[in-house]
Amino acid sequence: MLKRDRYQIVSYITIMGMEVCWLYTWLDFFNQKTISAAVATLPLLLFYPLAFISSLLLQRLSWHKTILDILHWVIWAVLALLFVKLLLYPALAPFDSLLIKEIGQAFIQIFRAFQPELFILFSSIPLWWFGQRMSHAEANFPLAVSEFQFGIALMAGALFVASQVEITIAGSTAVIITFACCGLLGLAIAHAREGKSWLSGISRGNWQVLLFVSIVLVILIGLLISFLVTPDVVQVLLNILKWIGNLITRILNFLANLLPGEETVAPIEEIPGGGEIINDTIDEISKHFLSDTARNVSKVAFGTGMFIAIMLALWRISSQIVSWLRHRTRGTGVTETRSLSGAFRDDIRNFLRRIWQKLLRLHSLFPVKSNFKAVSPEIATVHQIYHQLLQWAERKGYPRQVAQTPHELLLVLTHAIPETQNDLTLVTNLYTSIRYGASLPTEEELAQMKQSWENIKRGENK
Repeated sequence: MLKRDRYQIVSYITIMGMEVCWLYTWLDFFNQKTISAAVATLPLLLFYPLAFISSLLLQRLSWHKTILDILHWVIWAVLALLFVKLLLYPALAPFDSLLIKEIGQAFIQIFRAFQPELFILFSSIPLWWFGQRMSHAEANFPLAVSEFQFGIALMAGALFVASQVEITIAGSTAVIITFACCGLLGLAIAHAREGKSWLSGISRGNWQVLLFVSIVLVILIGLLISFLVTPDVVQVLLNILKWIGNLITRILNFLANLLPGEETVAPIEEIPGGGEIINDTIDEISKHFLSDTARNVSKVAFGTGMFIAIMLALWRISSQIVSWLRHRTRGTGVTETRSLSGAFRDDIRNFLRRIWQKLLRLHSLFPVKSNFKAVSPEIATVHQIYHQLLQWAERKGYPRQVAQTPHELLLVLTHAIPETQNDLTLVTNLYTSIRYGASLPTEEELAQMKQSWENIKRGENK
């Protein structure tokens, strides 16, 4: 039990480390772009662990969820004011009214100039929300995979956007290495906690050493490449490739001249500096017909296309590596793997679905008169309990797919969590009979469904 708790703590730390890495890249980018790095970015990252700890402590209270959320964001407001004072006005008293006055002036001038006070407040909101979200999540293997996938895309996007506008992310090399270490270690530990990998086997000691040695080798090789591959080395390699291309062109021209033709054409002598003349002519023509804005847009479009092509290539290569590893470990009896095909697509779909549900909830605040009958309280209760069950399954790492029926989801959940089979079956059967039937649930059925849902939640808290 002690080792399991230790692995769970490490899983939380690694997943939080991945999120902090890509959050830092975007915060540092906006810090340099909006306020010219007037505020240090690293101290703002403290909002993430503080939100995580605050949410964990508040969960111990047996109060209503709405009250706990309000209290959680009241704590954020106090800490945000404290950070504004410490980072921008260290000489002021803790409760000086000038601090509130400066923040109010910053909001008034928001459309003319973005002040550092607003950057601290606005940047702390996503950090605080992500910390609260992690306190309610379970550090399992699906969450580690999704965070690793999202983190790679978001970090690469931040670095790409920064390179396009000529902004250098401070400590980008260290951030990338930290993200890679957290990702590799987090995926291994999270998979081990399921009892299906080498960390839970009889040779876990040897494999742990192999894991850490592999991480160290990856880091050392990355640093060696960063030191060796300099702009001068890249230029030399490009010159070699150009020389090889010219050599191939001359060979092809020589072979083409050996073939007989109907008429002899005098060879065209190469004009010294002809290439520069043609390039200058093309530049003059493009400047004449294309404006500066059009040229900048074309450069950005070309760079974006190259970035997407590289990301797709990396994604394809990683998928082939995973398939090869799955093929190599199949049938060995040492490692059990499961397919994650389409996991990134499912994560994006679930994220968009949650946004749509939030919009529907906002729409429900403004009711519109309708000729349809209102749903009965009994049916509403059944739908509400099953909706909570879907949220519970999503937190466990088993979200309902678009084309998945309730009974297909039931098979997945009972296979993964067999101790809840009876309660899950009762809730699913009653929901489907009400959802697709014409009968109303009885009081006894509602009581059984509520009791089953309570049993499922109690099993989660054990």
